[in-house]
Amino acid sequence: MLKLEALPMEMYGAETIQPNDPRIAVEGYSEEDIAYHLQLLQERGLVEVPDSHHDRYYVYAAVVAGA
Repeated sequence: MLKLEALPMEMYGAETIQPNDPRIAVEGYSEEDIAYHLQLLQERGLVEVPDSHHDRYYVYAAVVAGA
């Protein structure tokens, strides 16, 4: 989550990421580990997955839990 929050985005902007994106890589975690955590974030509504691309995630700058 910290890596996603650190992505440079303008207010209400969006980024498309994949588990192998070097911008969200974490030393010691595999691409599969990152994919699993992205899936958990998607289940909580913090990232979105387009219907036709199950390996891509949309991250929005305006997403705030509890807001």
